[in-house]
Amino acid sequence: MTHRLFLCNAILGLAALAASGQPVQNYGVQISVRTQTNPPAITLTWIHNPYMVANTFNTVSRKFKNDTTWTPIAMLGYTVTNFTDTSVAVGTGYEYSVVSDVPFSSSGEAYGYIYAGINLPLVDSRGKVELIVDNTFSNSLAGPIAQLQQDLVGAGWTVLPHYVARESVDPSNCSTNVGPARLNELNNVKSLILNDYFADSNNVNAVFILGHPPVPYAGDIVPDGHGGNLGHTGAWPADVFYGDMYGTWTDNSVVDTSGGNPWNWNVVGDGKFDNSTATSTLEVGRVDFANMPAFTNSPAFLQQPSLTNVEAFLLQQYLCRDHNFRTGGFTVVRRGVIDDNFGPMNGEVPALSGWNNLTSLLGAANVCTNANWFGTLDASTYLWAYGCGAGSFNSALGVGSTLNDATNAPESVFTMLFGSYFGDWDNANNYLKGQLCAAGDTLTCSWAGFEPWIYHHMALGETIGFDARWSINNAPFGTYYSSGIFQEVNMGLMGDPTLCEDVVLPPAALAGRTNGTGGLVLSWTPSPDPCVLGYNIYKATPALAATGPYTKLNSTLISGTTNYTDSTLTMATYMVRAIKLQTNNCGSYFEASQGVFLNSVTNHPAVLTGLHIIASGTGS
Repeated sequence: MTHRLFLCNAILGLAALAASGQPVQNYGVQISVRTQTNPPAITLTWIHNPYMVANTFNTVSRKFKNDTTWTPIAMLGYTVTNFTDTSVAVGTGYEYSVVSDVPFSSSGEAYGYIYAGINLPLVDSRGKVELIVDNTFSNSLAGPIAQLQQDLVGAGWTVLPHYVARESVDPSNCSTNVGPARLNELNNVKSLILNDYFADSNNVNAVFILGHPPVPYAGDIVPDGHGGNLGHTGAWPADVFYGDMYGTWTDNSVVDTSGGNPWNWNVVGDGKFDNSTATSTLEVGRVDFANMPAFTNSPAFLQQPSLTNVEAFLLQQYLCRDHNFRTGGFTVVRRGVIDDNFGPMNGEVPALSGWNNLTSLLGAANVCTNANWFGTLDASTYLWAYGCGAGSFNSALGVGSTLNDATNAPESVFTMLFGSYFGDWDNANNYLKGQLCAAGDTLTCSWAGFEPWIYHHMALGETIGFDARWSINNAPFGTYYSSGIFQEVNMGLMGDPTLCEDVVLPPAALAGRTNGTGGLVLSWTPSPDPCVLGYNIYKATPALAATGPYTKLNSTLISGTTNYTDSTLTMATYMVRAIKLQTNNCGSYFEASQGVFLNSVTNHPAVLTGLHIIASGTGS
């Protein structure tokens, strides 16, 4: 495809930027939302594109979150920059697209998306998450992994933990002699997920891979355009294999050894799959820091006294950061950064994933453009960041490199990067993984360019895994605009797939005492968040305390007090979560904090001590 050829040469990309004369943002539509409750209404506003031709149109369409097709609801003149939808209800989310006719885009149109709603209801339960853990770290990281599992439960997940063997078959070995062993270790992991899914398909929603469980390779693809003598055609890492519950994965047709690196070679019987495209039933994310030797010289690793293995240290550092973000352990300013070193390329814009997502999630006024990646992100915090430039396996020109990550601390939580090569992430000092290894705030990263990623649902409480799945499943001529690459198996999320964008500060110091009549009186220190509306109380039996699910005890929100009495004192674990109405650029929704926990037993003395997990922020 034409657009892929431009990625093959950074000079061509920069020349296209100079020649196009079009600001990058004009290839998208930057939308904001205003809402009102009585009567319910959602007003969309967008920035006028000055390059629209007279007598062309802005087309507004709408759908519900889980629909795959749009219904046009308004066709507006080229000078119109707002639309009010009065056919809405409080408590229901609506997804909108605005498509503007423009002459310079290869499609003839500019696209923008936003998810909006008024007081969307609280999500008490997120369903079940498969926690697939490399058993190499079952002892050295026992504390941080236990903390992660408690955090997942405290965020409303039921955790299905599986400790599995680390990958043993080298991806660079493509002999048919190792094919059965590779398939065996992949299928051993996949069978755990399949068994859980088909036992409860309505509730198993996510897969969180931690460490270096076997990496699936699949396809005969060249997503970065470096085919032929440039040598990047073949099989790429494909964690979508673990999320696809209904597809058939074969190894009986593809033969391609043209790639410059043997890990991309794919031949019949080598245990690498033929599939070049796939869809994902589940939300999948991976935190995998294998083969990152650049960080053995990082100040953070050199200054810590306990871990001699750099991979274990990087995992511990990540899990601590994950915990701190969830509990408000560090403050993040709700703004974004775009560092675009490509610009328009033959009518396509790799950075459109940055522009469309960041302006919808944060508002255009809160997005810093033409930024210097490390110069900006080392100086202050940003919730989102996008960077692109001509790439290698461990760098993006104009953005940075893995060596930069080893000595810097970029303070952006959710990131997108794009450039040649490093989207193929299972190799030494890979730049996509390097973002998560840095000693900053980064928790997720996706390779977002010609394969578009959509994240706008996160503004109203969805997980990043939810939007990763929608991005991967975007079909040809489907839900969201793409420049021509759909559902390729390489699309995958680096990071925790269960994370949400906004944080409610949790309560603390949960404690209990018997009341003399067979009940238990719970008390806690209130959330320091000034906008908390009240609290929900949950309970689980000892058998479910570490994994969930928890049952909510109160029928209405506990407000005006930080006490609750459970009339029946039984062996149980209690959890309390603060509830807040979050309001932002896309509307409003009710959200819960992380839970705080208390273990109770029937023969305990009158005053029970709380098991308070979130105070230290140590991750262990």
